[in-house]
Formats: sequence, C-alpha cells, structure tokens
Amino acid sequence: MFKYRNLINTTIISVFLVLISIGIITKIHLHPNNKLLGSWKEIEWHYVKANDITKKGLQDKIIIDEVLREKISKHLLIHKSEKWEFYKNGYLIIHKFNVDDIHAKWVLKGRGTILKIIYENDIVELYQIKKVNKTTMVLQFENDIHVKGIVRIEFKKY
Repeated sequence: MFKYRNLINTTIISVFLVLISIGIITKIHLHPNNKLLGSWKEIEWHYVKANDITKKGLQDKIIIDEVLREKISKHLLIHKSEKWEFYKNGYLIIHKFNVDDIHAKWVLKGRGTILKIIYENDIVELYQIKKVNKTTMVLQFENDIHVKGIVRIEFKKY
C-alpha cells in the first residue's frame, strides 16, 4: 500500500510540475509584448467617419489617399514610414522613405491594448491595438481633421 501511495504522490507532483511549466512557457510566448516584436511594414491607412462608426460599425471604410494622409498625420511623427521594428528592450526604430530613421521607446498599456510610443523629444503617441497576430497588426487612433473619425493603420509582418 505504501508503494502505491508514493507512486501516486510522485505522479501527482510530476503532473503538477508539467502543468506549471506549460503555463509559464505559454505565458511567456503569448505575452502581448512578444506579439509586437519584429519588423512590420505599413500596408494601408483606412479612415471611418465618426457618424459612420455608430451607424455601420467599422466595416465601411475609406482608403486614405496621400493628400488626406498628409493632413491627418501632419502632427504625427509616423507618417510616410515604411517599416517599424520593435525590439524586446522597448526600443523602436521607424524607417522612413528618404528620411533618417526615427528612434523611440515603446510600451504597452491597458492590458496590452494601448501602444504608447515615446520619441526622443518626449512627444508621446497613443494607439489602440485592434489586432495583432503572427502576420497582421492593426493600430487605430482618433482623428478630428476635417470630420471626426477613426484612422486605422494596417501592417504586415515580414
């Protein structure tokens, strides 16, 4: 009887340790910070007017042309960027077309749903993370240029 009790205790402890190990590995792998790491290329900007959002949701979107994009992003440092590179240490490099790279720090806020970017000159930008997976990231911010609305920036990982 004593042998079986030791065997059962050993089995229970082994299963418990395996489950804890799996939980720790999964938590580290699925941590929101880890989903952002790597290189992302801006694919498209979308704009949805505020009154359209309440009526139809975000399905009806307008693809932003260069002129409107310039107006919307006039006060943002990220306009016309080509590639964003997120590093583990909270470092971000934004490669821009025909312009020097921009160096910044990044951190996730609000349970991993808000991306905060802090530039070297202490300018801060906040983006809602609407989607992030192995291949796609969608960032969103509110805009009040012309007509109040939501701007979504879609990225592809490469």
